[in-house]
Amino acid sequence: MTKEKFYKRMWFIWVLIVFLPPIGIIYMWIAKKDLQIGKKVAITIVGILWCVLCLAMAPDTGNTDQVAQSDTTESSAKDEQEEQTTQEATTEEASEAELEAFEIELSAGHYEIGVDIPAGKYNLECLSGMGNVSSSNMMDGGLNVVMSTDTSDGYSVDSFNNAKFSDGDILTVTSTAVVKVTSDGVDKSAVSSRTPEGAEIELSSGNFVAGTDFEAGVYDITCIEGMGNVSSSNIIDGGLNEVMDVSAGNGITVFKNASLKDGVELTISGCKVKLTPSK
Repeated sequence: MTKEKFYKRMWFIWVLIVFLPPIGIIYMWIAKKDLQIGKKVAITIVGILWCVLCLAMAPDTGNTDQVAQSDTTESSAKDEQEEQTTQEATTEEASEAELEAFEIELSAGHYEIGVDIPAGKYNLECLSGMGNVSSSNMMDGGLNVVMSTDTSDGYSVDSFNNAKFSDGDILTVTSTAVVKVTSDGVDKSAVSSRTPEGAEIELSSGNFVAGTDFEAGVYDITCIEGMGNVSSSNIIDGGLNEVMDVSAGNGITVFKNASLKDGVELTISGCKVKLTPSK
């Protein structure tokens, strides 16, 4: 019986998460491939919250020199006046825009506000499955929660209200969760469409580098044969780490809008996938 090496044990991974949260989270996803996806998601959330807490407790190094403040009082007042004028103009334009109710169902993938979804305030409801639902503005009106239709585990939720998304924010859904996103009023006209470019490519088990083995870009990844794990080296930066199944019985069939930039490594194990450009 081979003894598990210390750097693959959970206590070592927790040490990394405590002292080096980003590295610990990434290492956990890579090293503990046998760990259940639900536990990985929960540990990732704990690590992110710990990282945010550490940043919040860091000492403020801002310059509080009163002389410098007095020198900039006049320019600050002018800037505030200009900002107020801009905000009033923006508010007036928004009020003139025709606001409409909006609803969309989202499965695993990354969705850009202003492209896939209009900017606005939304309520989210989990329709099926389970997974992490987060936004790039999670600390500024967004969200970062595990969503499921079954909340008996004590940490998942089946709904989230009043999430605010602005143009450029990214809303991410993982694993098998299917989420309904609704708003009472948004400007549907303020949305640009995706213009996919490039060719489709099919890949089976192996390691493939974007920009070398296939053209770098943003892709919808579809499982077309078998079942296995599909992950990228940029898991927390527009990538993915999912169990994919052509029949969707034990995983997902499609992951939308994965960002595979130059140098990102895509790893496929046990299945065959099709990459379709989505941007």
